[in-house]
Amino acid sequence: MAFDKTWRRLITAHNDGTVNVWNYSTGQCIFSLATADDMEVTDVIHVQEASKKFVCVVGWNRKVTVYEDAPGGAPPLFQLEGHHDDILCMAFCPPNVLATGSYDGYIIVWNVISGYKKFMLKDESAPTSYVVQQLLFLQRRSNILVAAGDDGCIRFWSVRLRERECF
Repeated sequence: MAFDKTWRRLITAHNDGTVNVWNYSTGQCIFSLATADDMEVTDVIHVQEASKKFVCVVGWNRKVTVYEDAPGGAPPLFQLEGHHDDILCMAFCPPNVLATGSYDGYIIVWNVISGYKKFMLKDESAPTSYVVQQLLFLQRRSNILVAAGDDGCIRFWSVRLRERECF
């Protein structure tokens, strides 16, 4: 689930691939977005940069599907491909940085506006079965990405330096 920037609309995702945008005050479904391949959705976020608004969806199809946030719903604008396993989570950092984490422990950092894959991150000291379960950009230090995994550890990554930070 995710809210838009105004906190007036709630975006929900379902295991059949449907994404609904709701009026949070009335509970009415404003519109729905359908994924191209009916994949199970694992995370959804709303991205707003200047006048551009997007809904980003990830899941078991190993792709990031980007929709324009438009009345009535619209087909996907594009898909970002690069993960080799299911994508479980993502985080956005203005103005255009999207990070996605997958079941195989890889994090990919993208330019969400252009669709360009900037680079991949992986903690080589983590167990081979390491799964990225949650991502978050620190608000006051936007170049720091926090990754939580199934091994109980929290890892801090410098997106600017493309390396793990130790604090």
